[in-house]
Amino acid sequence: MQVGEGGVRRRQVENEPPEFEKRAEKPITEEEALARLSSFIATAANGGPFAPRDDVLARLHMIHKAMSREAPSQPKKQRREKEVLLRRQTTETSTGCLKYIRGWVNQQCKSAVFIGCILGQCCMGYVGDLVGREPALRMTLALSAFGAAMSAALPWGDATTVYIIIIACRFVIGFGLGGVYPLSATSAAEADDDDANCGEASSEGWRKAEAAARAADAFFWQTPGQMAPYLVAIVLRAVMQSEDESLQWRLLLGIGALPATTVVLLNRPKTKAPHVSKTLKTNKALSATLRDPATWRKMAGTGGGWLLYDIAFYGMTLMGPAVVATCFKGQESIMDEAWQQLVALSFGMPAVLSTTALIRRGVDPKFLQYAGFYLMVAAYLAFVALRIANAGGWLLFAVYCSINFCLNFGPNVTTFVLPSATYPRETRSTLNGASSALGKLGAVIGTEALPVLNNAVSLNAVLFACAGVALVGALITHLCVDDVLQIDHKPEAVPCHDRNDGDNNTTRSVLASREDEGTEYVHLT
Repeated sequence: MQVGEGGVRRRQVENEPPEFEKRAEKPITEEEALARLSSFIATAANGGPFAPRDDVLARLHMIHKAMSREAPSQPKKQRREKEVLLRRQTTETSTGCLKYIRGWVNQQCKSAVFIGCILGQCCMGYVGDLVGREPALRMTLALSAFGAAMSAALPWGDATTVYIIIIACRFVIGFGLGGVYPLSATSAAEADDDDANCGEASSEGWRKAEAAARAADAFFWQTPGQMAPYLVAIVLRAVMQSEDESLQWRLLLGIGALPATTVVLLNRPKTKAPHVSKTLKTNKALSATLRDPATWRKMAGTGGGWLLYDIAFYGMTLMGPAVVATCFKGQESIMDEAWQQLVALSFGMPAVLSTTALIRRGVDPKFLQYAGFYLMVAAYLAFVALRIANAGGWLLFAVYCSINFCLNFGPNVTTFVLPSATYPRETRSTLNGASSALGKLGAVIGTEALPVLNNAVSLNAVLFACAGVALVGALITHLCVDDVLQIDHKPEAVPCHDRNDGDNNTTRSVLASREDEGTEYVHLT
């Protein structure tokens, strides 16, 4: 089935009052027709998301026939003008009902994804502590790939069926991708770092820095993932412009299953899981950790900071097209907006890489987090100041790009990294999932509240609100987040080298560091 403006069937309204058709057969005036139409729209809009457009078209058709019978003696020109007016009303009403349906479906899809994501983060984080990181990660990736594939293959039938199936599949995708947050972070941080530590000092702080940097490396691919839908849509639009629209949106949804499927196939199970804890042991460790008051302070830092960051991040990201439109006063086409969004989002890649490089050089994630929050405050206020000063479109767009850089620098990475570096290994995945679930709750608040604020007040009010949220995030980071690296200086390090002896054994001088008690050399044979 193709769901679009052109293929809507004109069906008779279900439960149609018999007297309506009788009234419609009688001549009516234009004012009476529009009054009936307005009354009907107000009633139908409260009855459900799927019926209004078809019902309006059916009733408009009857009203049109009734108006054509009104005063046959009227001049032809006057009747023609009224017919043009009615067609315009038909088009506007039809478009309005379609926007209503799309808005309802979009809202339900977002809600399903976020609810599934929060549940997936909490459930799969616990599963990661229970059965091991890699088995749980393969499970959650397979689930998200299944949801993406089914969202492209299953939607058939009428509009109601199609939308309900897509919304259900989005919940499955959200649950699967939600589990990726805690599991990918902990898996990367706990990965075997024999090679990663070559040339680094053996102090505890530098091992933590390398683990945090590996978690940040895993997070890097979120930014290309944000850009991918725009790029795929542009490509599909270019190469399949004359094809069936149904095929286009099915491909757009189905392609989302490829990355997760690829990771599942390439990530083969190991002979022995690196970390497996029994149910009883996991529950005891979790109970003991939750009884510690310091855990709740840390959760306020890792989870609360993530919540505040996602309020600003998701609200601004989802409103990106509207912000771009305000930069250029709505003079750009849809393709122009897509390309401009790609350019703006691409600034996130160097921001993430810069944050990762700084962590690897020993800069504490706590410092990067509150510094990033302060940069966000400055960028938001600069954008507001330029809008008030009626700055040119390209200058506003440049500042919008800088906002995207600031959004991806610091907190975007550190909120992902800090839980893995803060909590004990036995409960790390569970508490990481709880922190990320709080972050996703912030995403729900941002996507729900900021558009309402934009419609009720203005975009400037949204930007001021985001700046205020970022400022609170910086304060919470100062008060509740620990210095996880605790590095005073970088010790001396010897680069690693390989040599093959006569027995074809490889001896690697992995690292050497000068510490307080003397010089220590570590060799692996």
